[in-house]
Amino acid sequence: MMYVHLINYIYNIIKKRYRTEVIFYDKMFSSKENVCNIKTLGRVLVNIIKQLFWIFLFSLLGDAVSILISNFVAIPGSVIGMVLLFITLHFNWLKLSQVEEVGTWLTDNMAILFVPAGVGLMTNFDLLANVWLHLLIIMVVTVIIMMWFVGTIVQKIMKTSDPKANHTLVERTDNND
Repeated sequence: MMYVHLINYIYNIIKKRYRTEVIFYDKMFSSKENVCNIKTLGRVLVNIIKQLFWIFLFSLLGDAVSILISNFVAIPGSVIGMVLLFITLHFNWLKLSQVEEVGTWLTDNMAILFVPAGVGLMTNFDLLANVWLHLLIIMVVTVIIMMWFVGTIVQKIMKTSDPKANHTLVERTDNND
């Protein structure tokens, strides 16, 4: 199923970028125009493979760093890999165009990536049934703490980013008391 989405995505990339159609099956080799389309398909596939290489490389680096620091702190390798990818994109060590198409495709199809986790929860439902209240309390408390933390950080950034700006509340002008 995922392969069908990937093939459709590649087809749409070719169609948009090169303003051409890719003709499959027996008509593929019938004219020079279609041979050009095969070359275009090859270029797009090589580009996608290069982009996948960069994403998998940072995933691998994140896993390696996670294993190295596992005695000190437990941070998932995927999170470390994303932070490393963000740093390299931020400092332009890696251009966005080198990972943009595959990254867009992955985020567009993110729901598919949650299916294994959902199935894992369903298969271990008997274990979760005993601790569901504890998990619910932990989720509510951590959401409240994170909302407070993010709000505090945003307020501090707003104060330091533009000290001349007047951050007063706007008063209502209507007289609906």
